[in-house]
Amino acid sequence: MGKVELGSDGVAFARAAWRHKVLFAISTTTLTLIFAAAILSLTPRYSAQSMLLLPHVSLGKLGEVAVNSVPDQIVLRSEVEIIKSEGISQQVIDELDIGNEPEFRPEPAGALQLLKNYFRNQLKQLTRAAGQNAYLTPVWTEAELRNDALLSEYNSRLSVFNDGRSSIAYVSFWAEDPQLAAKAANSHANAYLRHQADRRMGGQRVATNWLRQEVEGRATELKAAQMAVQSFRAENGMILTDTSNARQSTVDQELAQLNQQLTAARGEVAFAAARLEQISSSVEAGSLQGTSEMINAPVLLKLRDREVEAKLALARSPGFNAAKAELSNVQALIAHELARTRQGLIADLNAANAKLALMEAQVEAAKTRKFKLDNAQVELSAREAVAASKRSIYDAVLNRFNQLLAEQRFDAADAKLISAAAVPTRAVYPKTSLYLLIGLLISGAIGLAIAYMAERFEQPRQDPRHLASQVNLRLLGSVPAVARQWDWRKHLLEDPAIWESVREIRNQLVGPQNGEGKVIAITSTLPNEGRTLLATRLARAIALCGAPTLILDANLRRPRVAGMIGIKHVRAGLSEVLLQKASVDEAITALAPLALDVLPGTAKGKLGIELIGGGAMHSLLRRLKEKYRVIVIDTPPIAAVADALAVASMADSTVLVANAAMPAELLLETAERLKQHGATLAGVVVTGVETRAQDLHADRELRAHQRGPEVNKSRHPLFSRFMNWRDSHLT
Repeated sequence: MGKVELGSDGVAFARAAWRHKVLFAISTTTLTLIFAAAILSLTPRYSAQSMLLLPHVSLGKLGEVAVNSVPDQIVLRSEVEIIKSEGISQQVIDELDIGNEPEFRPEPAGALQLLKNYFRNQLKQLTRAAGQNAYLTPVWTEAELRNDALLSEYNSRLSVFNDGRSSIAYVSFWAEDPQLAAKAANSHANAYLRHQADRRMGGQRVATNWLRQEVEGRATELKAAQMAVQSFRAENGMILTDTSNARQSTVDQELAQLNQQLTAARGEVAFAAARLEQISSSVEAGSLQGTSEMINAPVLLKLRDREVEAKLALARSPGFNAAKAELSNVQALIAHELARTRQGLIADLNAANAKLALMEAQVEAAKTRKFKLDNAQVELSAREAVAASKRSIYDAVLNRFNQLLAEQRFDAADAKLISAAAVPTRAVYPKTSLYLLIGLLISGAIGLAIAYMAERFEQPRQDPRHLASQVNLRLLGSVPAVARQWDWRKHLLEDPAIWESVREIRNQLVGPQNGEGKVIAITSTLPNEGRTLLATRLARAIALCGAPTLILDANLRRPRVAGMIGIKHVRAGLSEVLLQKASVDEAITALAPLALDVLPGTAKGKLGIELIGGGAMHSLLRRLKEKYRVIVIDTPPIAAVADALAVASMADSTVLVANAAMPAELLLETAERLKQHGATLAGVVVTGVETRAQDLHADRELRAHQRGPEVNKSRHPLFSRFMNWRDSHLT
């Protein structure tokens, strides 16, 4: 089908957008996203506004206040100009340090500015050499030029409005920082109020400002002195009490307690040493005599009783050996127990000495703290004296300032700040919703233009019969142009036009007159002409008739049959079978409940032609023809690799798939190459054929028949009118 003739009305653009809806959708979506990214990347601007009440008297009556005076337009206009004056703007710039704000900093000089500066410097050097340097001496310095540019930028963002009928003036300022916008608007209004008050108060204002600064300075000094005192107390760990004596007695009390504990520790050491000395003398004597401290020990009491009994027994029977042995045994036990007790007392003495050393260290540390605290107390007293002095000076200056304010008799300025500018929360620029809508409209218009240009310059699609006649091949069928569908089973069942086309091709290739074990090779000239899609649909259509069918993926460079059908994991395929690494039964996958099996391909790169063209492929096809009635082989494109030529020579018939936009000369060359390699061409299948209006009508009728009368009756009449309009205008 050739290009349509486009008219001058909107139907031409609608037709182009419908026929190139994918291109239209992609271009429109891409441009919309670009516009959206550009709009969302714009730096937002925030505007803050303060409200002023302008004075009611003219400039020549500064000392008089008119009762019930009416605002004069000239006065109001003059006050507005004063508000916009560069003097007040300069005050705000200096007060807020606008020049250091990121958005007011000068951007790096571009190439044009650098080139301009270069030629200016060259000209300056030439004129300096010629003695004419005085004529090129700049009147302004770089700092002055920078300040002038900053002042111009500030005034461009400032807006002062008065309607001329009221004494209300609106001072607005926009900035990228909302905090800066509010501060600038308020500072500008306050600067005007100060300027207007200065005109009325004169010298009193200067004195008041000086005293205010003095009060603030003295307050700062007093605060610093008080903070210094507090910091010194915190650093030295001084207790906050009413008097210094309380702080001193606390340290002394701690030291006294430590001395008491030290005395007790020394007594414990002396007591432990005395006990140890007594036990040591008993150990040397080998007797319990004189060990009064140990008598209360239960073990020693029992041993002492046994010793007494043994001595009495030995006294009664001096020659009795058993009594002697008992006495010796008891004395040995006493000696052992005395030695053990002595070791315990030695440990107690060591512990008492360690405790004594610890207490002595604590006493020394407390003495050191006391010494430092005494020194710190002296410095603290000096700091407190300084703070008290600053407090006295601050109180005196503050009293004088309050007295001056009370004594001053001046008329308050008529100008007042009615409403201060709040920090804005909504940006005034960009207007995102409006800009996005405009961007969407522009994107849609550009998308329509792109679809229109694609329609004008699109390669014309030929009529399938005309294309088949030009290459002297039988037309097996034509497949309408549809969007890419990866779920081939669902698409085949839901698209009646595709189903009818594939069934017509099946009837011409596999009829009752055909014998058993027929091999059909599906090939094309170029990639993406619908070869694999046709092979999978044709194999399914044949299997639906009950004939055992096998689809074989012979594209060993880019196998796609398994993925298109829905087989996710391929353990073994055609390559493994040909290399004898797997059996045919292991590589074949059955698609129940259909009589359709799949022998997927596995990528082997440059080994494809060696595997396909060898004797193993011939032997495999002979074995498969004994099991299957029809074998559909998906081959690679002929223009890309030579694998398809080898497969076509082994097949009983070869189907050449060609897109409707393919030139007839290229298709004829492909057919000649197939014939030269001994392939039997069954015919050509033309894909990508544009569906005409009558085909759309038939397709819709077939869908309506599948849905049933109940669903068709529920359709609104407007839907039918829209479908009729689409069939007549967009095809």
